[in-house]
Amino acid sequence: PYASGPYASGPYASGPYASATPGPRRNRPTMIVVFSLLAALVLGVAGVSFFLNRSGSSAQGSGDVAGSGVVVGTAGIAGQGTDGAPEVEIYLDLMCPYCAQFDAANAADLTELREEGEIQVRYHVISNLDQLSQGTNYSTRSANALLTVAADSPEHFLAFMDELFAEQPEENSTGLTDAELTNLALDAGVPSDVADSFVDGAFNEAVEDATARSRTQGIAGTPTVLLDGDQVEDVNYLNPGPLDAWLRDELGL
Repeated sequence: PYASGPYASGPYASGPYASATPGPRRNRPTMIVVFSLLAALVLGVAGVSFFLNRSGSSAQGSGDVAGSGVVVGTAGIAGQGTDGAPEVEIYLDLMCPYCAQFDAANAADLTELREEGEIQVRYHVISNLDQLSQGTNYSTRSANALLTVAADSPEHFLAFMDELFAEQPEENSTGLTDAELTNLALDAGVPSDVADSFVDGAFNEAVEDATARSRTQGIAGTPTVLLDGDQVEDVNYLNPGPLDAWLRDELGL
């Protein structure tokens, strides 16, 4: 029920410290042990916090790239939106051929509107189609790769997404290998240390969670488009032109 396709969705469906008076000298070793344990606890919490931040967001400002999507504004950098601009949301699966068709039909128009500050675009990269890659979980692996770039090399997010659609494997194939994903990222300008980290799968679980959540939010398939939270319906956005015309009309442009 969550597969891609022209009739699946979109245009065709719609954590108290207590003070104490110092005790006698014989208690000093106990106090030292206590303070040592407290110090270790603080360091441990800091380490966990660092790990979680690395797994779910970026110091470069990408935010929760899996849970809330990847926002892109006038600068074309992941995690940098355009204040006050209407938001176009796009749910996509990198294995979905209709998503590649949507991208080919609309990327230039959306880029123009975004660069003019008329909209910001939020990409929700999900993994509906893992079952169509012969056990390699390509939808999740490719989504993890793209979200890793969004978090750690945000200026290359759009270029890498273009590469992934241009080299999209067929459904029911094994998909691209991890090495091929890494090479596509390098072709898009992603630094090698970032591309080499794809195999860590830092965003795999987050992608799975985002995919499950999308279904509870009424996202029945990919591609699905929303404008300021409302699904775009009765617009044939798999062909060039209709979505751009509809957006300009809705936005009064």
